[in-house]
Amino acid sequence: MEIDCLNCQHDYWCCIEPAIILSRSELQSGFFKGKIKITTLTENSLLLGYVAALVRKVDNSCLFFDNKNKICSIYENRPQVCSNFTCIGRL
Repeated sequence: MEIDCLNCQHDYWCCIEPAIILSRSELQSGFFKGKIKITTLTENSLLLGYVAALVRKVDNSCLFFDNKNKICSIYENRPQVCSNFTCIGRL
């Protein structure tokens, strides 16, 4: 089901709040080269591993989110985690 993001009722939460974690194949593609940071996954001070996430802008939005036009500037090439994301049921 495709959602019309231009009429987003959730203030573009998917492009602002969650970490956008890249898969191994997305890292190997080179498309996001220079646009990632290595971060750690932790739970209760237990190191679960390292992951690569997209760099955030100062306002914490995704590097590829066009704040003025409220659209993803790389929609056709967006990471799989973004393609799989659904805001249905979010508050």
